[in-house]
Amino acid sequence: GASSSSSTQQDEHKPIYTFGVLTDIQYAPIPDGHSYGGNPRYYRHAKKAAKHAAIHFQEEKVQCVVNLGDIVDGKCSNVQKWGGSVSN
Repeated sequence: GASSSSSTQQDEHKPIYTFGVLTDIQYAPIPDGHSYGGNPRYYRHAKKAAKHAAIHFQEEKVQCVVNLGDIVDGKCSNVQKWGGSVSN
């Protein structure tokens, strides 16, 4: 019937494999600032953005997620200066 033909056509258009990509999350428990190169960084917001991405990947049933870059910013070495710890 038409429904099985339609179903077969949908299967043909499904991706074989799906993956998500995150790049340079750059979390740090410090006030917002700038990267070493001068680009604005929203350090604490990184966790919220990563969570939003994770929810999206789950909703889309992404099979694999790859992170390209740093998860924790190099400025975490200054975390005690701001009264925090990396576990915040």
